[in-house]
Amino acid sequence: VGVGPSDYGDVLQQPELLEGHWFTGLSNAILASRIAYVLNLKGPAIATDTACSSSLVAIHQACQSLRVGECEVALAGGVSVLC
Repeated sequence: VGVGPSDYGDVLQQPELLEGHWFTGLSNAILASRIAYVLNLKGPAIATDTACSSSLVAIHQACQSLRVGECEVALAGGVSVLC
């Protein structure tokens, strides 16, 4: 998953909204693992942040893994949250 900058954390800087999952929910590194868990996928789950090219790099990494035989199926995507 290509993950760009997110200002979501700035929006939620209200103490009354804090709960157990709040801090891990703001980490871009966890996004790929959460998607893999929900879709019951097996294997590596990688989040990439390369600024503006994150989605392109994620797709390139997926294609490269398919080409060299590291996997039989790959899922790639990208996200940027600007609240």
